[in-house]
Order: sequence, then C-alpha cells, then structure tokens
Amino acid sequence: MAKEKIKTLKELAKIVRKLKKEGKKIALLTFSMNLLPAVSGDYKLLYVFIPLFLFINFSKKSRWDLIYLVLFSLLLIPKNYDRFLFPNLLIYNFTNLGVVINPILMSFISLLIIAQGMSATIMNKRALPLQKLKNEFT
Repeated sequence: MAKEKIKTLKELAKIVRKLKKEGKKIALLTFSMNLLPAVSGDYKLLYVFIPLFLFINFSKKSRWDLIYLVLFSLLLIPKNYDRFLFPNLLIYNFTNLGVVINPILMSFISLLIIAQGMSATIMNKRALPLQKLKNEFT
C-alpha cells in the first residue's frame, strides 16, 4: 500500500515538473500548503495572489485562462456572510461558509491543473512515435 502511494506521488511529481506555466506549479504548491494543515485560516488565502499574478502575467494565453480566472476570483471573494449554528452545542459557532467552500475550490483547481498536466503528458507520448515516423520519411 505504501509503495503504491509513493509511486503515485512520484508520478504526480513528474507531471508537475512537466507543467509549462510556472503559475500552475506555484498554484499547486500554494494549495497544498493551504490544504494540508489541519487548521488554515482565511488569512492564508493571501498566498493565492502569487499564482494569480503569474497566471495573469503569462504571455501565452490558453482556452482555460478564463476558467482559472473565475475560480481564483471565487476563491478570493469573502465568504463569511453566513455562520453555522451547531444545534448540539447550543452555541453560536464562528465557523463560516468559507471553511467549506474554499477547500473545495482549491481542490478543484488543483485537480484541474493535474488533469491538464496528465493529458499533456499522454498527448506527448502519443505524438512521439508519429514524430519519429515523420522524421524517417522526410
């Protein structure tokens, strides 16, 4: 079981190394830094500005840029308008809506980046034999 986890982490590390945009690498590192600790407050969302600036300032544009912009915007909107009341505690707890939504958004963005990296890796592996054939006949 542990060997499979290590193998999976190595594969993910290969995918991250092959990502062309620095903003994606920094975003994955930032989201893992925010998601992995047991407690992470909203003030840690300040770190999200770094990959956001890298995404905005990257010269090549892709069709996914608008989706990333919307997801980053949703992540940075304050979400502490509604608080949860836990009936079994009979107290007004200070847990807000952002505690639930922010990890979901960060996980979704991370999965989107990883999926794009995996698809690019698969496409490159498929294109290699075709490239070799093309070079043989030219």
